[in-house]
Amino acid sequence: MKQIIRELGGIYFQYDSSAGPPYPANEYIVESYVGNWQPIISGGLGTNTFYLEEKIDVSGWTVDELTLFPQSIQVQRGGFYGMKTLNAVLPSGLENHREAFQELLFLTSYPIDINNWYDNLFTGGILTLSPNFANQTTSFNNVIWGQTIQYVREINTPAGGDFMTPFLIDDFSSWEPTNVDTLYAYRILAVNVSPNISPPLDDTAFLVVPDLRLVIRGTLKKEEEYANLMRMKRGYDLQQSFDVDGNRPH
Repeated sequence: MKQIIRELGGIYFQYDSSAGPPYPANEYIVESYVGNWQPIISGGLGTNTFYLEEKIDVSGWTVDELTLFPQSIQVQRGGFYGMKTLNAVLPSGLENHREAFQELLFLTSYPIDINNWYDNLFTGGILTLSPNFANQTTSFNNVIWGQTIQYVREINTPAGGDFMTPFLIDDFSSWEPTNVDTLYAYRILAVNVSPNISPPLDDTAFLVVPDLRLVIRGTLKKEEEYANLMRMKRGYDLQQSFDVDGNRPH
């Protein structure tokens, strides 16, 4: 059993009230972060959606013509998820409003042009489809491991807690073996605020997301020469395509 460990940094958002009215302006600014977080400039979403890409060098294995057969990935989170959008009691009729955001985690054997690829997954900043399903730009086998997590406010926590808890977790892993020399880990965050909130947000609104660690476990095997070469060719073709034209890699 082999193990790969990769940390994906956290991020802290602060609401920017200068963008309104009308409210909510639904614009967050980044106060602090760990890693090379980038905004997703897609579909007019402004600064509400960010992504992080981390490369994982496994060339030492491929030099020896070994194929990684992934078996499990453990996600270790370094703290709590917190979010505050309101500084007042919800008005009548909105008592069941829940602050929400989506987190998308996945591991691939080739780089993805996130800005070009993102529009197919989100509608108005809300995750509506998981990757590698029908009409997506990535096929099932191209995503080694992936999860989408919807977070909502923990209603059993006192108002001052501002804790977020997972509401829905969807797994779209293929566990496809790979013999490429670089793996790519992605983390995407999309912040949602209901357009019905009144009174408006103020500059105390925030979102905090902790660092996390991916612990990737699998076995290394030496395949037959033909199978190894064909797998290597497909991995090379995918990395060269970079998915910049919006088409599904072949």
